Amino acid sequence: MDTKQLWKNCLAEIELGVSKANFSTWFKNTSILREDMGIIYVGVPNEFVRDWLKNKYHKLITKTIADAYENMRAVEYIITKIEASKQEPQKINETFVNKELPLKDLYINPEDNLNSRYHFNSFIVGGFNELAYAASQARIENPGTKYNHIKQIIFSSDKHPNYIPELADRLKSRFAAGMIVDVSEPEYESRLAILKVKLQELGIDLDKEIVEYVAEAIEGNIRELEGSLNTIVCQYRLKNRPLSLTEVKNLLKNNIKPKKNVAIKDVVKIVSDYYNLDETSIYEKTRRKEIVKARQVVMYLLREDFNVSYPLIGQKLGGKDHTTVIHSYLKIKGDLKNDPHLQQELEVIRVMFK
Repeated sequence: MDTKQLWKNCLAEIELGVSKANFSTWFKNTSILREDMGIIYVGVPNEFVRDWLKNKYHKLITKTIADAYENMRAVEYIITKIEASKQEPQKINETFVNKELPLKDLYINPEDNLNSRYHFNSFIVGGFNELAYAASQARIENPGTKYNHIKQIIFSSDKHPNYIPELADRLKSRFAAGMIVDVSEPEYESRLAILKVKLQELGIDLDKEIVEYVAEAIEGNIRELEGSLNTIVCQYRLKNRPLSLTEVKNLLKNNIKPKKNVAIKDVVKIVSDYYNLDETSIYEKTRRKEIVKARQVVMYLLREDFNVSYPLIGQKLGGKDHTTVIHSYLKIKGDLKNDPHLQQELEVIRVMFK
């Protein structure tokens, strides 16, 4: 079997199914090393590329090879040295050579099922999570006595237990007997501190201007912040040199949500004007149908369009509990799926923001 020709044909097919940037980044400097008993061994330049191909492109690679070679049973990835190019090699700062993302930090210890990179020594405490932190510390210092002595387990979720559809009622009541804490999105200072800690753990020194830009630009949750940082670190490793602010901005342009400088009171005014209501009625404790709907629309827009946290929305709209805000958000979100009239209303309201 001509492995070079086989891989050349496979790459031609793979290139049609991925973006040009992804193909150049992940499939360059790869090859089929050999075939043994139906197992195809694909050579890759480093651990990072190997793990990325296994996690992101394994099905595509397997299918493509199987279509071209019917005796294939499996695909394995092996880190191998790249043959030296006949061209003059580019000079690279030696401090960056052979550095890869520390993927070992992503692995779970099979003995205790814990990830060693998550510990309180590097935990950033800010206004967004200080209550959760205090609750965790109390749990650690007084095991088996705080909150609910018969369910000493910590769960995390992107929804309140009451709004998880398939969760049994008995479990909802169990969770309610413990302590439920909302962790909102981190403010700028916390985002900056998180980035600095992550960079220190990775042993990378980015320009202060770049770190501050990322902290300012990425206003979502910590997963989005870490995802953006991983994108930068990946390019940092692959290019083997520091990145400029312009390069970073270009890398993150699709990760950054456009900023909408609209105050909560402005949203209340626009919505109440649209429904011909006095804006003060939105803050009142009333169950009048037309006011409840307008209030729910305000809550939905503040969360969906402006990414305001549930507790802050409740606080600003008459001191409502964050669970009330979550219910309102989910109510409007659900109604939008089957109510064309409501869809049209929100389209008009959104135009009024511009």
